[in-house]
Amino acid sequence: MNVNILRFPNIRCLLNSLHLLKSVAECMKAFLYGLYVLLTSLMLFFSSSALLSCAYAAENTGSDKAWTVMVYMCADNDLEEMALYDFLEMEQGIHEDVNVIVLMDRARGYSSLYGDDTGTKLYQVKKAKERVDYTKLITGAVRLPASFESEMILNLGELDMSDPANIVHFVNECVKRYPAQRYAFIPWNHGGGWKSMIMDNDGGKGVRGRGDMTVYEFAGALNSAAKLLPKKRFDAIIFEMCLMGQIDVLDVLAPYADYAFASPPVMPAVGISFTDILPLFTKDIPTADLVKKIVLFSKDYLEKHHLLECAYSAYDLKKTQAVTDSLNKLSSYLKGIIPKEYSALTRILGFTTHVNSVETDVLYGKPAYWSLSLIDFLNSLERNIPSIKTEYLQNVREALSSLIISSESTENAKELGGISIYLPMRREFLDTRYLSTEFAKRSGFGEFLDSIYRAQETRGGKSPRIDHVEVGTVTLKEGRDGRSPMDFNLKPVTTIKPFDRSVIRFDVTGEDILWTHLYQLEKTPNGSRIHFTQLVRDTSRRTDNASAGYLQKSTPHYENGTTHLMREITAQKYVITNGITTADISIQNTATSDAFNDNVSIGYAKYIDPDAGSQELFIKLKFNNRTRLMCGAEVINQAGGGLSGTAINLKPNGILRPSLSYIDKKGNILNEFGAPFQVGSYLVLSLALVDNNAELNHIIFAQTVGGKKAIAVSKAVRIQRDTYQDSLIDNTVKNGLVNLYGRYALFQYAMSGSGSVLLPNFRIFSLGFDKNNSPVWLMHDSGGEELGHGRFNFIVVGTPQLMLHLPHSNSTVPMLGPTLQSYYCFMEGQGPSRQWYFIGMGDGTRSLLLPIETFESKSLDGTWVSPTEIWKFKGSEVEQYRIKEKLKAKGAFTRVNNLLKARNMPFEEYCYYIDRNNAHLTLISRDGHVSTLTRKEAVQVTENINPQGTVPKGDKPVENIVPSDNNVVKPSFDPTSLEGRYMSGADTGNAFLTIQRLQSDNRYSAYMQTKGQGNIRFVFTVKDSDFWAVFPNGERQKVGFRFQNGYLTLFFDNMPPISFKKI
Repeated sequence: MNVNILRFPNIRCLLNSLHLLKSVAECMKAFLYGLYVLLTSLMLFFSSSALLSCAYAAENTGSDKAWTVMVYMCADNDLEEMALYDFLEMEQGIHEDVNVIVLMDRARGYSSLYGDDTGTKLYQVKKAKERVDYTKLITGAVRLPASFESEMILNLGELDMSDPANIVHFVNECVKRYPAQRYAFIPWNHGGGWKSMIMDNDGGKGVRGRGDMTVYEFAGALNSAAKLLPKKRFDAIIFEMCLMGQIDVLDVLAPYADYAFASPPVMPAVGISFTDILPLFTKDIPTADLVKKIVLFSKDYLEKHHLLECAYSAYDLKKTQAVTDSLNKLSSYLKGIIPKEYSALTRILGFTTHVNSVETDVLYGKPAYWSLSLIDFLNSLERNIPSIKTEYLQNVREALSSLIISSESTENAKELGGISIYLPMRREFLDTRYLSTEFAKRSGFGEFLDSIYRAQETRGGKSPRIDHVEVGTVTLKEGRDGRSPMDFNLKPVTTIKPFDRSVIRFDVTGEDILWTHLYQLEKTPNGSRIHFTQLVRDTSRRTDNASAGYLQKSTPHYENGTTHLMREITAQKYVITNGITTADISIQNTATSDAFNDNVSIGYAKYIDPDAGSQELFIKLKFNNRTRLMCGAEVINQAGGGLSGTAINLKPNGILRPSLSYIDKKGNILNEFGAPFQVGSYLVLSLALVDNNAELNHIIFAQTVGGKKAIAVSKAVRIQRDTYQDSLIDNTVKNGLVNLYGRYALFQYAMSGSGSVLLPNFRIFSLGFDKNNSPVWLMHDSGGEELGHGRFNFIVVGTPQLMLHLPHSNSTVPMLGPTLQSYYCFMEGQGPSRQWYFIGMGDGTRSLLLPIETFESKSLDGTWVSPTEIWKFKGSEVEQYRIKEKLKAKGAFTRVNNLLKARNMPFEEYCYYIDRNNAHLTLISRDGHVSTLTRKEAVQVTENINPQGTVPKGDKPVENIVPSDNNVVKPSFDPTSLEGRYMSGADTGNAFLTIQRLQSDNRYSAYMQTKGQGNIRFVFTVKDSDFWAVFPNGERQKVGFRFQNGYLTLFFDNMPPISFKKI
């Protein structure tokens, strides 16, 4: 194992108390940098690469064409193979009205295609003789041509492409040799925003891996190169690199080009399709329309072929100055409110949508991107500072609307908003060169950041405190609604079972708390292995603002004082799988709100592409938490100027070694990479149960906006696996896939003081295939009405999981839409007798699915009884006798699925359920009347079964999945003054209850409105001290209540009590 300074820096900083110190050399570098930038443009014009300048010497080789496209292709790095594919695409897309000139520098040790070259060559691209669809390089197999069709003009040997002088020489020769009416320049390489671009592994004055340039060095080269053009500026700059859609970049380039195309986030390695975009370079197309179409074509290209997320924009650079001026006014205003709002402003820098993620930016520290969505930054200011003068924000928005002339993105990148800005959250993350940049000065954001950092440093206050760390099982306190962690009694434990609702609870106390993280660790011989790190959210204080970013929705805005936090422990760890091989991996969850599609998990690995040499690449893997599918892979590079990343598609024959992180006994952070395995056709992140007898503990890390930290460690608990639960998982893994498809009746488990209750409803759930053989789900009412449909994923690795997805918003795109819900799945039995048990991921709901054929095989014939009713079935005839009312009804019925259609009975339709022992029958009418019955012949042998609906022994999934509470709550009430309106903060969200007396003296109607969960109606009889609660899905159950001191508490047989206050 090697010490990994990039992993989990919060713990690293806390445990080792490391502080960054500025060296004398670094200070000198910062001092001289501004002077260097001013002199660069003059130096570039007179500097030269001897080899390049000597080699370039030729006459004009043709008449003017519509366009000359200059591609500065620095492939002397891990992108070499993609450069060769892009070059082949150019040969497909070129036409007679355009010159495409490519300066390509190849790499050592990556790709052996086309001669395993390592030097730099100048090409004039020629039309390929044979039409080839190179998208099949990604989505399937394609035969590569034996050689390039294009003409090699010069072999220049090894050039340092990170030397800005070579850009000037390249443009000079392109203009001399290939004059045209318009000129486009395409820098092709890694990008890292203003800090770093054009990374050449063999550049940097001979020091391998040190060659790169800043955007200011690039701008100096463009300044000299633009003077060589007829109109003294480029018509378009098209960035084939990541992270260049940044206002810091555009502001610097504006004097040298009319328009730009760029990607604010990481760009997929496949980049833009030259096959598609080169035909756009015609005489008649306006340059603005050209870059707009490149945006649209590039986005459609990636989405069409199921590739990675992307966001592209086109910019009218003539409008950049107005944006910079409006930002200057905004930054000046923000400086003035720092004394009052520095805490809110720091939170905004953290919780605004980051191009990477705030977690990853903190992880990498100073070299990280720290590139934020400028649009979301403005929105965050307005959301979180109520007193802000919105005219400053609106001025920036209006200027941006003129600058950004087109912006397109895939669904999972829409929050980026088309443009980014460099804004590190604290001084420790700031690249020291930034404050001397021209944009930092012109926009005023250099002074703004320096001012907020000084406020953090001088007003940071005391370190926070973490107290009362407890691990145990919980029960709801009487009269509480369960919204706050303090609504539960906690019983400490030293052992836990998977899914037994164990929790860790703790308090965070202090001022200006920014966030809290939780780390789960397992004791191993190598030290404490980190399973995951995760933000801990406070469900009692989270924003419901529809426009808020995911971090703002999932993390608390801490109030000064004490915040109570709690998180469930499911005794699971993360694994990744290709469907055959499974490997452990350490994971960082960047968000915890299960309701949002952009909630992702991050892991790291080393990767080898066998087709591109044997070098291992350090990559970041991104998984969608709701689908568990890999939604991105990014190569991480670090050069002198900072980090850069490039999104790549992992190849099926690629080799992966996932990262595992440890904390050793001395507190050092160590990193291991697991055994190699083949990527395969897909990668999935899953959860698996921690080994039996494993010892777990948790580290809690809290931090203030000023960077002050606190840490606490929980007591260790031991894992006790349940053998029956293990057998269900094993059966599901082995046999689940072949037994999954079919039509099922859906039932809901609910908690009660005496155990669990099974509640039928009018729902049929189907799993099958569509006409394209894609797996699909369908939910419909028992009567036939469709309620929803979409595609699904079923993962049978670790703890089996089912993910239900809604249709994609674009019906022509064969992609998964938003995730409706995800479940852990457990199957008991096989074939017609199988039963599926589902546990909702996030909400913990428990469900049972029974095959429809189960209903058809069970007979209703016979007499069924309860304390209040007697039912008799014979053939298609049915009788009901209500004992107390002495009322009798006689009619006929038919059965369809799980539905009884009755004639001449009190209700026309009943949903029904017969237990597997054929001894108990539950009937629920459409309006919620419930009859829970026992077969008369079985009364003697089942006399201990609760007649009010407790699940018979044969139908309980497993006690560890649905734990019980032995504290039975007895209904009680005071009928005085029940009428009125009540309010509660229930588990379902804030709820309102309205009670009205009916004409009868002892009957009341109640209507409960719940936020986001539907409405509940029921009628109760005060005289008999019971009533029926009818839920939105048709479930019905007996309920008691107590009314005392203005509080009304409802007691359910199958769920925790809910308390209301009269208003």
